Amino acid sequence: MTSQPETIEGWQAWDAANRAITPTMVGRQMVPVIDRALALTQAGLLGYDVRVVALLLPAIEPGLWAALGKDATSEPEDEDR
Repeated sequence: MTSQPETIEGWQAWDAANRAITPTMVGRQMVPVIDRALALTQAGLLGYDVRVVALLLPAIEPGLWAALGKDATSEPEDEDR
């Protein structure tokens, strides 16, 4: 991960999001989607501030997709370099 959460609330939102990633079919492709209801339920059960997690979750998913898109378009690394 190139960007780390800078606050405890950010870390909690990131943790809840990671626990709630589910593969979903979009067209013919499987894409990771954050099940927000699951993320919020788990955040509450873990004692996280659910209101803050709810505010931060929408910002996490586009970053996840951007990172995956970047990985999909990057060329494999040559180990001989």
